[in-house]
Order: sequence, then C-alpha cells, then structure tokens
Amino acid sequence: FFDKYGCDVEWEAAAGRRFVEMRFDSDGLAYTLPEFVDFYGVGGGGSTSDRSGIAYEYWDVCTHFAHQMTKLLKKQDSIELLLQVHQGHRLGMDDIHVATIWHHMGRLASKGRWRREEQRWLRSNEATVQLLFEHTMAMVPLIEAQGLSNTAHGLTTSGLSRGTAGRALLDSLAKAAQQKVGELEPQAISNLAWAYAKA
Repeated sequence: FFDKYGCDVEWEAAAGRRFVEMRFDSDGLAYTLPEFVDFYGVGGGGSTSDRSGIAYEYWDVCTHFAHQMTKLLKKQDSIELLLQVHQGHRLGMDDIHVATIWHHMGRLASKGRWRREEQRWLRSNEATVQLLFEHTMAMVPLIEAQGLSNTAHGLTTSGLSRGTAGRALLDSLAKAAQQKVGELEPQAISNLAWAYAKA
C-alpha cells in the first residue's frame, strides 16, 4: 500500500474513514495487510524473522482479487446490480474499483440504458447510493489522474452530480485534479471540463 501511495496523509485519509485496502483470502473474507502479517506470521507457522515475507507472499497472491473485481464491475448491466456489488465488496475495493464504478455508470447512462425503473430504484435506495458517495470521498486522495477524470465524467453523465453529495464530490475531485494537473492527458482534461460544465 505504501509503495503505491507513499504518503502518511493519504493513508490517514483512507484509514480514518475505514476504507483501507483489504484483500480476500482463501476463506472468502477480506483482511488488511497487518492482519495478513498477524495470521501468516507466528500464528500461521512462520518465524518472527520472516513473518513479513510469508505474509507478503500471501498478500501478493490475493492481488488476483483486484483484477477479478474490475471485471465483475464491468459486467453489470444495471445500476442496481452495480451498486449491489459495491455494497457487498466495498471493503476490498481500491481507488481503481471506485473510479471504475463511476465510469461504468456513465457508460450505462450514455448508451441510453438508464431506464425509468433504475431512476426509481435510485430514489428509493438513497442509503446505498450515499454509501458510494462516502466511499468515493474517502478514496479521492488516492485516485490517480485518469481515475479522477473518469469519476467526474461518470458522475455527471449519470446525473448524480446534481445533488448536494454530487456537488461536494465534484469539488473534491476538482481539488485533487489541480494537484495532479501535470499527470492529466488532454482527453482527461477535456472530460473534466465537460463534467463541470454539464453538472
């Protein structure tokens, strides 16, 4: 985690909101890296001198979850199914998964698949939608430049940028994008500009 994000401030932004990277082990449950170390170290039969090495081996094996989760998110063909996946697996999701959810929501909406029943479902399941907003807000400091663009574009395309939570998320994405403007490709900048103009 620190190799990827490399910043105590970013770590605290995630940990303080209980959205710390977790990976699914063979028992089907999600664990943090310290929990992998505790279990696969002394408790898992390793010695104190190599407990981190053993834990990291298992941690690396579980990276397959990240790829499989991305594929699973992209397969969903409705907002209800997409948010059900988020609700059931959010503790194991990273910044890429969160950006993927918003990007896919935007694609569903832009392809004319935003059906009336889905709009009704959104209105009657505000708590589930709010959970995604809270998760995304917590992960914003960790989202890479392209992910910020995808998230903003998907948020606006889906029509969810119009409420209070949507505006707050757009503002947070804008601040994060300003800090990473040098990493943004021209298309990403264009998508961000469009998202704010249409919100």
